[in-house]
Amino acid sequence: MIDKRYYTRYPLICDALVALESGLTFSAEIRDISIEGARLRIYGNPFIKEGDIIFLNIKCKYKIKLKAQVRWIKNFDKWIEFGVKFLEISMQDQETLSQLLSEYALTTISDVYLK
Repeated sequence: MIDKRYYTRYPLICDALVALESGLTFSAEIRDISIEGARLRIYGNPFIKEGDIIFLNIKCKYKIKLKAQVRWIKNFDKWIEFGVKFLEISMQDQETLSQLLSEYALTTISDVYLK
């Protein structure tokens, strides 16, 4: 299988709040993230479907708010994982996301490269 992603994904785990356009909100867990999207995990089924537009409030080291679209969904026994593509993000939140990813990337570089 060929990976269609253009940007590197980082296995960053943090909390998030998801709001659907219908007004339904639920907690989620970011499982990995890139500059263009993320993979989230939720427990239970909030009736989310592919194509839904969501509003995402990421609560990591920094808080980031953005609008995204659900691209895929995978059901597991006790949780659901779904991928989103970021659609709208303010310039400030874009810079914050870039900073978060840069910091994470630097912490995962082997010491061999830092000498």
